[in-house]
Amino acid sequence: MDIRPLPAMEEAYALELLAAIVSSSDDAIISKNLDGIITSWNAGAERIFGYMPQEMIGQSVLKLIPPELRGEEAEILAQVKAGARVEHYETVRLTRAGARVHVSLTVSPVKGPSGKVIGASKIARDISDRITADRNSAVLAAIVQSSDDAIISKDLTGIITSWNPAAERLYGFTAGEMVGSSIMKIVPTHLVGEEERILAQIRSGEKLDHYETTRLTKTGGTVEVFITVSPIRDHDGRVVGASKIARDMSAQREAQRRKDLFLAVLAHELRNPLAPIRNAVALMKHESLSEQQRQRALLMAERQTTHMARLLDDLLDISRLSTGKVELKRERMDLRVTADQAVESVRPMLLGRHHTLSLENEGDPLWMQADPVRILQILSNLLSNAVKYTDPHGRIGVTVAREGGEAVVSVTDTGIGFSEQTRAHLFTLFAQAEGVGALSAGGLGIGLALTREFVERHGGTVQGESAGPGLGSRFTVRLPLERA
Repeated sequence: MDIRPLPAMEEAYALELLAAIVSSSDDAIISKNLDGIITSWNAGAERIFGYMPQEMIGQSVLKLIPPELRGEEAEILAQVKAGARVEHYETVRLTRAGARVHVSLTVSPVKGPSGKVIGASKIARDISDRITADRNSAVLAAIVQSSDDAIISKDLTGIITSWNPAAERLYGFTAGEMVGSSIMKIVPTHLVGEEERILAQIRSGEKLDHYETTRLTKTGGTVEVFITVSPIRDHDGRVVGASKIARDMSAQREAQRRKDLFLAVLAHELRNPLAPIRNAVALMKHESLSEQQRQRALLMAERQTTHMARLLDDLLDISRLSTGKVELKRERMDLRVTADQAVESVRPMLLGRHHTLSLENEGDPLWMQADPVRILQILSNLLSNAVKYTDPHGRIGVTVAREGGEAVVSVTDTGIGFSEQTRAHLFTLFAQAEGVGALSAGGLGIGLALTREFVERHGGTVQGESAGPGLGSRFTVRLPLERA
């Protein structure tokens, strides 16, 4: 700013005009000498910083600067003394209340009649709203980038304007391949009309919530999605585009399908024992029934009742596990004894299917701190599966041994086996129900899920192996032994 001689009236008018501009400005306009002492303070400065002119004129400008930023002022004054101008310098200043306010500074040297720098004028613009908006935009951008849902924006003609990483994962196309392309690229031909209706709704300002549909992937496959589409508006409230959130529903659909299949198997399994039980009860009502026939009917009813009880116990265990109500009642126990008990519990099934069983369970006791009931349940589940899923006259093998600080139980069979793909879901709840022969073999397919849960709660591991369908299987349980 130059201060040079002007004709008296012109100078007076110019000064009044400058004073009016400074006084009415929304920005803080402050002048200071080369020592940083404030010499003027306008109404905009009052609004931004909260101080009255009489509180600031004659004070050091450092009063407004946070302690850790006071080095900035020395640098700015050095530039001003050299005749340089500082423009749009973003920093933080203090208000009278002690709050911090984000400002953009423009500092200009003030020159005297001789052209020598005698002070500085400073314009400070409050940019807190812009900083907050930028910060909010950055947060929203980070949310979009890190979202597990596909988030896509498009204009009103359906041209894609943004494509987040989740959209890349879901559809297989990169952002470079999709931004600038039509959304129709991922819409099946028979659903083109659906997308056109969605765009029409958006143009009229309507939002589309939780709409189930199908979209195409880069490989030519399809994916089932839930989509929510919202209009994007400009500052004047006009609809200029649409944002779309798409969630992959394939996993939920698959889980629901497995659950439905499980319920079908459950109904089948609970209905099956009822017919033999009813027949046994009807037989025992006949007075002409011999004692041998009566005992046979009684044993049949007892077997089926035990089977139903086991099914219901498994269901209760699943329910307890999901609500965290299962507690292990640990005590010192010998795993070899429990293994013998497990074999005895399935012996009637072995005989009924004419299997041969080999048991290797010799040696010193395998002491551990465990829940005997749950350990017996683990081993019985594995053995009963081996028996059920092996054709008659098959071979079942059980070995119990010590390996270092662990007890290792291995159950092998010559049964139906399984593929590598099935192996990944062996211990998943509801997954077993769709295995080969699930309905005919008798079982809900939750035994292995319970087995894994109880093994892991004892600090152990369980795994299943098979050379392939029809080639038998091996299940191995490792449990920590009691320390000497």
